[in-house]
Amino acid sequence: MRSVFAALLAALVLSAETASAQAVSDSFDWDPARRDFNRPGGTPPAANAGSGAMAGLDKELARTDLTPQKRADLLVLRSMLFRSMGRESESRRDFQEALRIWPDTRFEILAAAAMADASAGRTQPALDTLDNALRERPGQPTLLTARGQVRLMLGDNDLAIADLSPLVDSSPRARWLRAQAYYNKGSHRESVDDVDALMRGWSGAAPFLPMLWRYANNVKLRRDARGALAADFRTHGEPTEWPAPIVRHLLGRMTAGDLDIAAETDAGAKRSNGRCLTALFQGLDALRGGNRNRARELFQLSQARCGPNTFANLAASAELRRM
Repeated sequence: MRSVFAALLAALVLSAETASAQAVSDSFDWDPARRDFNRPGGTPPAANAGSGAMAGLDKELARTDLTPQKRADLLVLRSMLFRSMGRESESRRDFQEALRIWPDTRFEILAAAAMADASAGRTQPALDTLDNALRERPGQPTLLTARGQVRLMLGDNDLAIADLSPLVDSSPRARWLRAQAYYNKGSHRESVDDVDALMRGWSGAAPFLPMLWRYANNVKLRRDARGALAADFRTHGEPTEWPAPIVRHLLGRMTAGDLDIAAETDAGAKRSNGRCLTALFQGLDALRGGNRNRARELFQLSQARCGPNTFANLAASAELRRM
């Protein structure tokens, strides 16, 4: 039981990181170091610990229309909140109840703990944890998604694709991760097909990150990347929040200097290390224009600015290997 609660604590730490990632997220995170498994929609994050968060969780748990899985997710969040407040007995009670009504909760916690290890650079222990769990529960979606994510971080793109492919029809997150694996592998047609599938029927906030990765794939495929990006931007009302300045720069509506200022000063950019993504897409813009030397410099800058396990760093590294 101590190991389970250590995993639970790791999940609490990871949940706290999720709050900052939400500023850049669409319905999934772009950065595997920032997210483990999907938090149920409408649930207050554990990072907002306090009476307000507890009241919100209590209100949600009082509903009678919750699925067993969603009720278990809420109980785990409340368990983490109780634990952060030093209320160990209530934390254990909620956790045990979550396990009772949704036994796969244990595997979701293991996946969260593995991703906490991976995001801290301990990728092999994370992979070992997930391999062991999958021997116990073959094909469990949360575990497979997490293992695909860790393999993506390790650069094992073919193995990542093998893990994620059975899940993509039911999991947008798995499809998004597979799109990244295909991109890093150099399979740009397959990558853009996954991005296109994600964007079909999109509702809600503008899907900036899929738009940008469609642009990246179109650059590599020598298609009209700028024209397609302009059409996507118009379709979603040309919003202004970050990372819209990157889109505007790629469309020729903002200078590189103004984009650099936005990446330093915009609140959303500050929360998400906007300088990282800026360097990557400036590099892709240079590549689109045929300036390979400038592109190489910017991809190296992206590596320096981005954490080693971020999609931007992995993509920049893949581009440098191909140059």
